[in-house]
This record gives sequence, structure tokens and C-alpha cells, in this order.
Amino acid sequence: LSGTLSPYQYLAAPDTVIQAVILRTSNLVQASPETEALQSVYPNGTAFARLGQNSTVIPYGAAKDSLICPEFGQYPFYSSERLNSILECAKTAPTLVVDDSFTPLDEIPKWWPRDARKDLIVKNWNSFVIAGENLIQTQYTCQRLENVRICEVLDGNEPIKPFTQL
Repeated sequence: LSGTLSPYQYLAAPDTVIQAVILRTSNLVQASPETEALQSVYPNGTAFARLGQNSTVIPYGAAKDSLICPEFGQYPFYSSERLNSILECAKTAPTLVVDDSFTPLDEIPKWWPRDARKDLIVKNWNSFVIAGENLIQTQYTCQRLENVRICEVLDGNEPIKPFTQL
């Protein structure tokens, strides 16, 4: 059930399928709009955290940058503890990349499972977004570039250093 098709399947496929494979493969080595926005502000690189739901692009071309929080994309169904942990890490970043998907949920997506605790999921996600926006408004200054905000910690506000155990 897993693994790729045999190469013959790709070679024998109609031209549109082959073109789609070539396009998707070439996208893996092109800078994403987020990466381009970050590099336009920080051409020599920066340490950053990202806030926003899953991205279908990888940060190709961001070799000079350093992702300091392991949660590159967040999901509404994460627990409140996990979402709080993400914000705690984001507080340590001198730069935030904030995707347009970092927004409160107005309605429940139709694809969510019927038995999901939808009310709790929406409450946790919206609380996460509100807390994140509060952090951004009070600790960072942002500029919008296309569908992303690049936010830099305000002068006089050092990023909160993570606790390190001796």
C-alpha cells in the first residue's frame, strides 16, 4: 500500500500526468513565497519561528535561516498544551513568519470527523490564535508581503530566552 509506482507507470502515463509530475518535482527546488518574503527582509538570514497551519511548501532556499521552533505548521486539532508549547517557543524567536492561515476558525471544516470534539478544537485553536496575535501586537512589528507577515521583535524587547537546565 505504500511506496511509489513503478517507473513504467510514469513513462506510460498521459502527457498531462507527466507534466504534473515534472511541475511538482520542480517546485521542490523553488523558493516558496514565505521564503522569498523572509529573504527580502533578511537577505543574510535570521532565526525564526512560523505561525500558521500546515504549509504545502517546504522552505527551500532558506539555508541561511534557522528555524528555532520545531513546529513549522500547526493544526487546529492539536491539544491546548501543545499549542501553548508552540507559543512559548515562538516567544524566543527574534523573527516570526505568520501565514494567513493563522486565523480564528469561523466555522468547522466539513472534512473533520463526525465524532471529533469540534467545539473544544475550535475553542483551543481560537485561543491559540488570539494569544499569538496578542504576542505579535505587543512584542513585534510586522510587514505584510503577499500572504505572509514577517514580524521582527520590537526594539527594547529581547526575545524571551528559553529555560535551560544546568
